Amino acid sequence: MKKILRIILICLMIVSLIGCSQQASNQKSEEELREEIRAEMEAQAAKEAEDQAKREAEEKSKFENETTHGTYVNFNEYEAVIAHFYDGVNKDKLDIIEYNVGPKESFNVGTYTLQFAVFGKIENVRFDYHLGMFADPDPIFPIGTIENALVIVHAELPLDGAHIMVTGTVGGREIEFILYEWRMDPDVTPVEENIYKIAKE
Repeated sequence: MKKILRIILICLMIVSLIGCSQQASNQKSEEELREEIRAEMEAQAAKEAEDQAKREAEEKSKFENETTHGTYVNFNEYEAVIAHFYDGVNKDKLDIIEYNVGPKESFNVGTYTLQFAVFGKIENVRFDYHLGMFADPDPIFPIGTIENALVIVHAELPLDGAHIMVTGTVGGREIEFILYEWRMDPDVTPVEENIYKIAKE
């Protein structure tokens, strides 16, 4: 009888050990599966980032290099290019977007059409309206993203010094430039203030 009990106990121990071994094997397989899924997700994310970079490069390469405001521009060399009074060879390749900007209470004294072209992408764009040269911004117009576009701003500038401060980010870097009434006439604006070239990092 004791021998039978001993045999039964040995069998139970063997079954228990086999079960533990199988559980460990299954657990290892689950960890390996999670690792494979993680690797696949990382590979997919890397591929999507690469595809996005290719699309952006193709988007930029569609622009013909040109001389604007006396400055030669190779668009592939820059993260973004901003040009005031733009009327160059790439004009028809840009989307046209328009904005109306003015004070909270309209003065109805002179509405000016200001224009600038964006080659590339500016994110977090904001128009800060200043009624005077040293006035606080009021109101503020959140715009968002502007990409490959000819931007037309119908601005009410009733007082001397009234202007619009344009801010945004290019590749995480902050940029800003000002839209004035005198930007209507490129002949009275210094060339270096008519074109902004943001280099690649």
